[in-house]
Amino acid sequence: MFPSTHIVAGLLFLVAPLSLTAQSEAPGQPQEQKTDQAAKPKATITLQRSARVPGTKILLGDIAKVECQDNDYARFLASIQVGVTPKSRWARWLAKGSVQTSLRLQKVDITRLQFAGKDRVEVMAQLDQIPAEEFLKQAEIALKALLSDQNELDAEWKTTSRLHPVVIPRPRVGYELLARSDGNKVQLNHARFYVDIKVDGEVVQKVQVAFKLSRYRRVLVTRNTIKPGEEYNADNTQVKRIDIARLSLPEDMTPLTQLSQTRGRVAARNMRSGSVLFETDLARPYVVKKGEVVTVIAKVGKIHITTEGHAQQDGGVGDRIPVLVQRKKNNITIQAEILGAGTVSVSIRSGSIRR
Repeated sequence: MFPSTHIVAGLLFLVAPLSLTAQSEAPGQPQEQKTDQAAKPKATITLQRSARVPGTKILLGDIAKVECQDNDYARFLASIQVGVTPKSRWARWLAKGSVQTSLRLQKVDITRLQFAGKDRVEVMAQLDQIPAEEFLKQAEIALKALLSDQNELDAEWKTTSRLHPVVIPRPRVGYELLARSDGNKVQLNHARFYVDIKVDGEVVQKVQVAFKLSRYRRVLVTRNTIKPGEEYNADNTQVKRIDIARLSLPEDMTPLTQLSQTRGRVAARNMRSGSVLFETDLARPYVVKKGEVVTVIAKVGKIHITTEGHAQQDGGVGDRIPVLVQRKKNNITIQAEILGAGTVSVSIRSGSIRR
């Protein structure tokens, strides 16, 4: 009996600690949670008194010393944006509470972080300066491309903008200048561009550059005064290089470029010396003069009636001119088409006769 009693007691002594151990290792118990928390890296964030920051964004590593046994986690914390770089030479203060808010927004458990150092940091931007010539250079590249698209091969320009150097945040990676045209300000004699300044891919400022344009073309101009009906020839016209931008021409008007374009045509109006010639300045040679007696062929259906009249203005073949026809009781004025020298034609219909 006694030995059995000792054996049972010994077994009970062994079972009790095993049960306790099993309970402490059961899934979902505090012991496992404690192990997970211990696995999370713990870092110390020591805020500086002041810092000079490059780029457009303030990173935690710019304003604080980040210490952690896990190097990857330390680099992650240092790369988190905690503010925006101040403009130009201004300074801004960044409080510890603001830094902690930025970390929370990035899902950082700040209870695992220890903050040391100052309660706020004075932040200033590291700065660079872009010379004014850089903006002019980029705007001229864009202007040349625009003129090429418009097939303007002979053009000159000068800037009307007063350009100055521009201060920008010192890039972490780099900066670029991108010129774009203002569509509403690209005209025949002037153009305006904006040069966007990008720092690390972000537009931080834009600079306006305006130009006065001269667009040259070789066009036909008059050497001297030409009277209406006078023939264009090499004595009174010439091809000359002129700035058409100063003419402010409508888009649908194109100057003549060769004397051959005037062949068989005369001046439609009085042309002053130095005038640029257009199609509207050309007329057919006059075959009927004002006051000349002309033969009037009146067409009434299939009947043709011939009479005489007096031309009231000069005209060429195909032109319609007023012709005075004398009658016994009264005179009438008709609009007749010139068929040739001394001959006009009119079709009699309602509204064609004016008393």
